[in-house]
Amino acid sequence: MGAVLGISVLTVVAYGLFFAYDVFTVKRPDFSRSGVLFTAGCLLVVIAALILAVSQVTACPRDAFALIFALMALAAFALMIKALFFSLPAGTYSDPQQGRHAYQGGMYALCRHPGVLWYCMFFLFMALALRTNIAFVCCAILCAGNVAYMFFQDKWSFPRTFCDYGEYQQRVPFFWPTAASFRAAFLSREGGRA
Repeated sequence: MGAVLGISVLTVVAYGLFFAYDVFTVKRPDFSRSGVLFTAGCLLVVIAALILAVSQVTACPRDAFALIFALMALAAFALMIKALFFSLPAGTYSDPQQGRHAYQGGMYALCRHPGVLWYCMFFLFMALALRTNIAFVCCAILCAGNVAYMFFQDKWSFPRTFCDYGEYQQRVPFFWPTAASFRAAFLSREGGRA
């Protein structure tokens, strides 16, 4: 149970840093060190994921299901990294300018929080690969932190950052993609606005 406690503490601290990052970005855009908060939060989540994998890998079943779910977890991780760092215009996270337009193309036409979608899929597949009680509990804790942060961003920080976020909320699903949003994200030739 030490892994559960450690991951719980890392999750609380990481998401505390993410919340602080958003507050500083909105309330004090001149605060030049706010990006450090975001980076530190990301590092703590990575450490939590590594602790989980290392502490549970010896107890997990070694079968085809473990391999399949591990590969699915890696695919979800790659999609999360793409959504958060390679699908957005430069400066989306680091530029404190308010009144910008929300980017609405690619994965951001799929749902408003594709990074959270792939993050939760990553931890779900990791838990299914490891198949230990501790893995399921720890993955649920990590996902709960990100879901809470997603609600905070959607209700508080993004409407204060992006001038057209209300319209984006009306047009694109919150978290779970629909058939129409899937078509808009992957089958449409229209790009999003930066």
